[in-house]
This record gives sequence, C-alpha cells and structure tokens, in this order.
Amino acid sequence: RIMAPTLVFFLLLSALLLPGGKGCDLSWIQHRYGILSRETLSYLDSMGGEYSNATVPVPFPSSIYKTARIAPERLSFLSEMIHKIKKLFNDNLEAVTWKRAELERFQDALYRQSHELHACVSHAVNEMLRVYFKKLHKEILKGMNYSSHSWELIRKVVRQHLQRLELLWVSIYTGPLEPCLR
Repeated sequence: RIMAPTLVFFLLLSALLLPGGKGCDLSWIQHRYGILSRETLSYLDSMGGEYSNATVPVPFPSSIYKTARIAPERLSFLSEMIHKIKKLFNDNLEAVTWKRAELERFQDALYRQSHELHACVSHAVNEMLRVYFKKLHKEILKGMNYSSHSWELIRKVVRQHLQRLELLWVSIYTGPLEPCLR
C-alpha cells in the first residue's frame, strides 16, 4: 500500500527534525513556503528595474546542491541559504535606488521564510556556503563600496538562488534533485 505523499513528507520530517518539533509548523513549510517564495521573487523583481547583464565575479559552488539528498537535508540547506540571503540585505543599503516599500516587503518575506524554516531544521553550517556568501559580501558589496551597481549584482545573483531554492523545495515532494542541478 502506497502512503499519501503528504503523510510521507510529515513522517520524514518528524523523524529528523529538532527534538519534539518545538516551534515547527510543518504545514507552513508544505503549504505556505511556496506562496511566500513566489512573493519574495516578485518583490525582488518589482523593487528595481531590469536586471544587470554584468557577470557576477563570485562563482556559486553548484556542487553543494548535490549534497542535500533527503528532505530534512534539503530543508536545512534551504534554511541556510535564505538566512544568508537575508543577512546580505541587512547591510549598507544607502546607495540603492530601489523602491523602498518593495525592498521592505522583500526583507520581511525573507525574514518570515528564515524564521519558519529555522524553527524546523537542525543547522549544520555548510562551509562552502559560508565562504561563498562571505566572498559576495567582501568582493562585491564591500569591494565596490556598497554602490548601486554592487547591489544590482547581488540582486541578480539572489534572484537566481531564490529560483533554484524553489526548485529544491519542490523536489522535496517529487523526489530527485536533478531539476535543481541545471
């Protein structure tokens, strides 16, 4: 007898999440995360103009997407990525010319995602992610003196990450991670 995908999802997460699942709302992850993820991307798109065509000089270590094989590992990775993106957007934003209301909505959506995911996963720090985001901050933001252009590069790369994270989230329900590796 095949179990409903929802039940399998809850069983997997329940077995591997924080003790007792304190503060964790699994239904939020299953039903609201996708909605909030799309809203976050929408705010990111609407807060600025066209995305820059410039190349981002800090390559993302794509191989780390392959390390998250089971649902709890994928959620932990998702949580860490959202947290790191949220931290980037808490820095020196004076030079940006984005619509402030949309920026604030974007930041709020990132905070809600980070908060809900953080309550549901154990956190093992991924060293490659830590180094990658440190380089983004140092080489792009700080290196370009937090200029409007540096923030546009960050906005561009964050959009790519948020799109891939949504695919990662979908893969929790559908199985293999292959769609996230393209």
